[in-house]
Amino acid sequence: MNIYRLILVFLFALFTKVNEAQKKFEAIISFPKSINLNKVSIEYYNGKETISLKSDSNNKKIFIHDTYYTDYPILMITYIKEEGVVINLKRYLLKDKSTIIFYNNGNSDLNNAKLINAIDFKNLGESQFDIFANKEIKELDNFLAINAKYLKDSLSLYEQYLKLDSILKAKKLKFIKGNSDLFYSFWVFKNEFVSNTDYSAKDLLNIYNYFFSKIYKYTFEGKLVLTILQGRINAVKGKMAPLFSAIDLKGDSINLIKFRNKYVILNFWASWCKPCITEMPILDSIYNYYSKNKIVIISVSQDQNRDNCINAILKYQMNWFNIFNDSMVNSAYGNNPAIPQVYLIDKTGKIIYSRTDDKDYDLKKLISIVKKLEL
Repeated sequence: MNIYRLILVFLFALFTKVNEAQKKFEAIISFPKSINLNKVSIEYYNGKETISLKSDSNNKKIFIHDTYYTDYPILMITYIKEEGVVINLKRYLLKDKSTIIFYNNGNSDLNNAKLINAIDFKNLGESQFDIFANKEIKELDNFLAINAKYLKDSLSLYEQYLKLDSILKAKKLKFIKGNSDLFYSFWVFKNEFVSNTDYSAKDLLNIYNYFFSKIYKYTFEGKLVLTILQGRINAVKGKMAPLFSAIDLKGDSINLIKFRNKYVILNFWASWCKPCITEMPILDSIYNYYSKNKIVIISVSQDQNRDNCINAILKYQMNWFNIFNDSMVNSAYGNNPAIPQVYLIDKTGKIIYSRTDDKDYDLKKLISIVKKLEL
């Protein structure tokens, strides 16, 4: 049995675990003394969010004890030479217990790791892609090595970067279609394409349905991909609003279907988003003027920091329903990072207004529509 078949067996064992309940995992990451940890970014994905970590500068170790909600936690370690210039991006699929990664002394580029209960992405198909797209990867890497720090100040350089990145992404899609059995292909598809509005959701859904096997489609991640793509297709004016259930910041259960026979304003926002904050007085005026029995407002924060979110809610008197960065709610509406986004859902559950579809960037049209409703 070759290494890829062994890996596939291991992944299948992970994927077939019951994933409705949260699970626990432990990990230890040990760095060599030669590594400058100020240049190292350490993150892990637990199925709901990506969490950044800081190391113990004294013994160069990180200990993780946490819950995960997906089929597997993913560890990501990046060595950054300077702003925008990544020397190494290392990713590891972790098992749920006692995952340990030791780096040998003298390797400032984070190579030659000793892995216990972990799989390097290189062995999940990344090495094959590196060979497949060697030319495109080198061109982009060489460009960034010289120009990364100037991209913010040069439109022409940024356009060159976008062109090179687009060429590499086209190569990735070609690789995915020809190697859809590899976990690396599924991971790249999910993280680089599924929520990317530069690519048609219908085209991506066709790729998902045609190329990927059941081993991925029946997993937590596979179902999430399907939810996001369907959300991108359906969360538009004229279609039925995707349903969701969540717990708000007060601990109360929110289920969209229970608001039938009421109008619902669904608002995606973040405390750091200035246009979002600018629109809050408009939502507040609607909330205070109309009966709560006829129209409700639900805001879904995209903040990573819970305290920042709560402080903004208090400051801007957002006294309606508030949900904190719920991945399932976000996914149901296409996981689109373009905020603010506002929907108006009628009593039957149909979206009758979308800030994006209506190009209503000052919410004047929303106000006009609400005034005409029988409230």
